[in-house]
Amino acid sequence: MEKRTKIILALVIVVLVIVSFLAYQQKFFIKMAMVPLRAYVPTEIPKDTTDVFVTKGNMDNNEVFIYVQGGPNYVLFTDSFNPLLKIDNSESLLKVFPQQSQIINTSAFAAKPTLNREQAIYELNQSVEFLSRTIAYFKNRGKRVFVICHSYGTEIGLEYLLNQENRADRLVLWV
Repeated sequence: MEKRTKIILALVIVVLVIVSFLAYQQKFFIKMAMVPLRAYVPTEIPKDTTDVFVTKGNMDNNEVFIYVQGGPNYVLFTDSFNPLLKIDNSESLLKVFPQQSQIINTSAFAAKPTLNREQAIYELNQSVEFLSRTIAYFKNRGKRVFVICHSYGTEIGLEYLLNQENRADRLVLWV
């Protein structure tokens, strides 16, 4: 193949990848904009602790990797936007994804009128409680707990450190 043909082919592939990515992003943001506006209702903590997180992988693993995603968002990312998937043999790990208040309660995400300061602090504290209960659940089962917080999840992690007893073995705050 000629050098020029190879360059053109490479450019076409790059453009296709970029266009595919942008189309996915556009679809995602359009979905976010479509969340119906409604009156705010405070988020309640589920009675069953296992309702505040989602697990993927090997439950028998003695090490737990908890990923607190960025956002705020109305979707819990367990299969995309997830750095735990980049770890070698990640399918054998126990990966845990704590809920956030606006995921369980979309009225906190798309409130009309928008949340006031006190409501926003309340919702953040609910997300911190979800993280705290998730960590405690696995620590009470004798597991080593590694927490990775990203973007908005870092705010939740910081609030956790400020207002809760840290029971995690390691906590990474990643912006």
